[in-house]
Amino acid sequence: MGFYGSFAELRRRNFHTEVSCPKCAAPMRLRALVTDPRSIKRYLRGIGEPTDLPPRTPARGPPYWQSRVMRGRAGFVENGESAP
Repeated sequence: MGFYGSFAELRRRNFHTEVSCPKCAAPMRLRALVTDPRSIKRYLRGIGEPTDLPPRTPARGPPYWQSRVMRGRAGFVENGESAP
């Protein structure tokens, strides 16, 4: 069975799904695991997928404005209340 175990076992552990052969319903086995970045890029180019990482989105600000205390400290007035 090897270090990685069967393909079905990996899928069951990681994705909680059962994987079996569509022809004979036997458990599928992992035949290869690609770890070399150059090989992965070559494979992705071959199937037409992007090989570069997508740009990171900017981080959002903290949810201060959900707190009445923080809105009051900033000087915002709500529902006729005066700012502290």
